[in-house]
Amino acid sequence: MISGLFGDNGELFFEIQLVGKSGVEFSISFDLSEIKTMTVRQPRYSKEEFAQRGDEIYQSQVRQQIDEEIDRGRIVAITSGRLRQRY
Repeated sequence: MISGLFGDNGELFFEIQLVGKSGVEFSISFDLSEIKTMTVRQPRYSKEEFAQRGDEIYQSQVRQQIDEEIDRGRIVAITSGRLRQRY
C-alpha cells in the first residue's frame, strides 16, 4: 500500500508498505521535499527544425544504406549523430 500526506509546513511525505514472499512486512517512508529536482531545459530546435534536420540527415547519410525491399516496415531512429536501427 502507498499513502501520502502533507506535513504542517507543506512537505509531502510518502509511506510504502511492502510484504515479502515469506510474509515479512516492512515499510519505507520518505519526504519528497528532500528530493532534488532537475532543471528542465528548453529545446534547442523547434519541432519544424528537428523535422528538417532529420530529413536532411536521412537523405544524405541513411537512405543509401536502406534496401527498400528488405527494410520495408522497419524503423530507423537518428540520435546524437548516430544511426540506430530497430528491428
